[in-house]
Amino acid sequence: AELAADRDRFDAIPYGEPTAKQMLEFLHSEDGKEQIKLTRPKGKWWLSRDTVVNAPWNGEWMAGNWISHMRSSRGSWPDEFADVRDRFDAIPYGESTVKQKLDFLYSEDGQKQILSTAPVGQLRFCKATRLDAPWDAEWKAGSWIYLIKRGQVEKTPEIMAEWGRIKGLLKRLGEPTVKEKIDFLYTEDAINQVKGLHKTRKWWFYYATKIKAPWNEEWAVGEWISNVKSGNTPWLDEFAADRPRFDALPFAEPSVKIKLDFLESDEGRQKVVCAEGSWRIRASTIIDAPWNGRWRVGTWMSKFQDKWPEEHDAERNRFLALPYKVPRSNR
Repeated sequence: AELAADRDRFDAIPYGEPTAKQMLEFLHSEDGKEQIKLTRPKGKWWLSRDTVVNAPWNGEWMAGNWISHMRSSRGSWPDEFADVRDRFDAIPYGESTVKQKLDFLYSEDGQKQILSTAPVGQLRFCKATRLDAPWDAEWKAGSWIYLIKRGQVEKTPEIMAEWGRIKGLLKRLGEPTVKEKIDFLYTEDAINQVKGLHKTRKWWFYYATKIKAPWNEEWAVGEWISNVKSGNTPWLDEFAADRPRFDALPFAEPSVKIKLDFLESDEGRQKVVCAEGSWRIRASTIIDAPWNGRWRVGTWMSKFQDKWPEEHDAERNRFLALPYKVPRSNR
């Protein structure tokens, strides 16, 4: 009895196996969080089964293993857990739950990221949407929502309990509009990607052209342009105002008109100037054109000297006006 006043200090001495309360207090402490963040990509406070930290009772405490064990034995938890159950459930561990995913997607951080990754800053997902989530720095949020929409995710009680919030996300999932696609193609990012596909850094599309777009990491943009131009993909009236921008996209083999327009331009004239300083095209002339860094303009012109395609009759006089020097062997 005479030592009653010292009992609290005695009980505070760290001894033996720590209690659940002590373990959770450490994991929620600043020290615990910082250590956990150091083990995760991009400094995430999220534990996995192999997470090991320097705890007061063990320099290499297998915190992740302890959480995994306790989660698997929920039915036989000791009585001491009754008071700390909520704190245990709040520990971010392993595969994120449906609730955690939705909490993040509806959070201010999640909404800002969605806006920044959407085609034109809309609060909308595409299948390729990836977000920097607490559990994964490149979480495939769009793919997760897409699989739910396709019915490829089992409708578990956990899913159904959150179905109202999930439906709100499903409404925002979809392919970009024609306008959004064209807006993206004229961005600096898209232009640089297309140029990077050509040795001569030309902004020119071909059927096989694929680029990384906000809605698809391998968007077959060349195939899309080709289908629209050929009529296989209809052009909706609601996007009539965007048709001129679409038609202006440099695609595939340029038409005779495009080639003549270039040759008659100041840029084309300067590139055609021969050694003598005159504007003259020879059979061997090769110039840097928008669609080809080594366009054999002389070869192209010689091909049409004797036979001009009827579908280009409207451009015939412009072609004949070009200063082309016929090789002696052809005279």
